[in-house]
Amino acid sequence: MKILVIGYRNHSESIIRILAKIKRVKKIYIFKRKINKFSLNISNIEFINKLTNLSIYDCYFILSPNNTHVKYIKRLIKFNKKIFCEKPSCTTILEYDYLIKLKKKYKRNIYFNFNLRHTELYELAKKYLKTKKLGKLHHLYFKGANGIAFKKKLKTSKRFNSSNIFDRITGNIGVHYINFFLGLISPRLVSYKFKINCIEGSTRKKVTDYAKIDIYTKNIFGSIFMTYSSVADYQVELVFTNGVLKFNNNRIILAFPRDSFDINGNYIYPKEKILTKFSSYKDYTKKSFYNSVNYFIKSTYNKKSFSIKNFDDSLLTSKVLIKANNKKN
Repeated sequence: MKILVIGYRNHSESIIRILAKIKRVKKIYIFKRKINKFSLNISNIEFINKLTNLSIYDCYFILSPNNTHVKYIKRLIKFNKKIFCEKPSCTTILEYDYLIKLKKKYKRNIYFNFNLRHTELYELAKKYLKTKKLGKLHHLYFKGANGIAFKKKLKTSKRFNSSNIFDRITGNIGVHYINFFLGLISPRLVSYKFKINCIEGSTRKKVTDYAKIDIYTKNIFGSIFMTYSSVADYQVELVFTNGVLKFNNNRIILAFPRDSFDINGNYIYPKEKILTKFSSYKDYTKKSFYNSVNYFIKSTYNKKSFSIKNFDDSLLTSKVLIKANNKKN
């Protein structure tokens, strides 16, 4: 497969390294307007500084700044090839309106990279929802924390003071958790009974370094807390009526069943079972990145279309954050 990559930054480099390890990928062309220093030492890549002859590629990877994603989708969609696009799907209501009105045949060619849908936790949640072993899901809690706000070299980073919500912690981190939430609930709930509240805060003057998002549907609530100003801590808790499925920094844990009692017949917290253990949180997310990219390449190679629900969830994820940003401004 011959692949065109648009964009070359730190995150892009991680995806390019994954592509280079996939056997089906024979050549990677990276579009970069200024070809100067780069750190990739990979034999099957070539840098180009002009976007020409776009039809010769088997698929496209849009890894450019988030406010350029739709611009490139518009340019590439006519070739009827598969498009891998980094999150977010769009950054303005005008872009949202353009994407939502696309014909289904084009929507099925576009894959937005929300890698948390390729974690073992997400797969287990889908499994338990299907088998109903844990009963009904009614609450999701997410926490993502680290201390990068105290790194001097990041003091003026746009992630703390950008007017674009997708640069700040709410959109950069929260976008993944919102999309994870949407993937677990039915399309009907998403379409008709979905509400969201976003609140941003600061531990220092004139910067945004923590945020809280609350999500409401008719039957399921979600709570997301993110901070750049605390100890590293990554938690996910899915509360079912008959058990709890959790991710705790580097472990996936199941607490089951609900009807667990002490000798006096009082309810007690069920015995926990570790389902999977990772060497670190970074290892957990790194694996999901590989799974997401590999899924796209495999689907493209086998000429399989992508889910319309995933496309719509990706757009709704962006839409609610765009509205939250407009409300703040």
